[in-house]
Amino acid sequence: MGNKHDCSKEPKRYIENECHVSMHDFGNVQNFCTLAGPAGTKYRKRVCRDMGPEYGAERQTGGCHYNDCNNMSAMSSGCCKHPARCCGFIGKGAACQRKAFYGDAADCCLRNSICLPVFSEAKQCQDSKEYTCSDGRNKMPNHRELTGGGCRSAMRGYFLGENTDIDTAIARWTDDSSRGIMYFIDRVVHQNANCLEIIDDFALKKDPEGWCTRRS
Repeated sequence: MGNKHDCSKEPKRYIENECHVSMHDFGNVQNFCTLAGPAGTKYRKRVCRDMGPEYGAERQTGGCHYNDCNNMSAMSSGCCKHPARCCGFIGKGAACQRKAFYGDAADCCLRNSICLPVFSEAKQCQDSKEYTCSDGRNKMPNHRELTGGGCRSAMRGYFLGENTDIDTAIARWTDDSSRGIMYFIDRVVHQNANCLEIIDDFALKKDPEGWCTRRS
């Protein structure tokens, strides 16, 4: 295998907390490849730890070429050069199993994502330092739809001021934005109405962050 191209042009391995992966399901790690079989187990375990605390078990996936300079990145076959000579050897990818959703229930529900067309299941957290909103699948509560049963339960505690001070609790009742109780009541009452009209009425921002909540 001869040197063919600049190694800096190879895709970089990146870790994302994939929000479309439901509880107990596996999500493929993008641009990851390592040694096949038991030789690659420690690398698959490492990358699943890098995915964050919401992920646990690893498993091997389909064929790829791994970068022999680090044993954890996918690359094309053959070799590259600069800054080091690295070669792609036949290996296997990895998938990590979701074991938890740690997104704050009330904060997730207040994103009111069911109403916003910018949301989709392809929307992902930006890195492993974010927690994911529970998606309502595999017997988990749905914290992605404000008017759903999971959110109604979560919002009850939010508006009753659980785990906060009295001034903050009162503010939630007088807030006329999309985080206030009147907006919540209006969404529940008109849950079959055009969500975008309600959003316009309450001036809800059009570029929300997604299914993920930043860790404190």
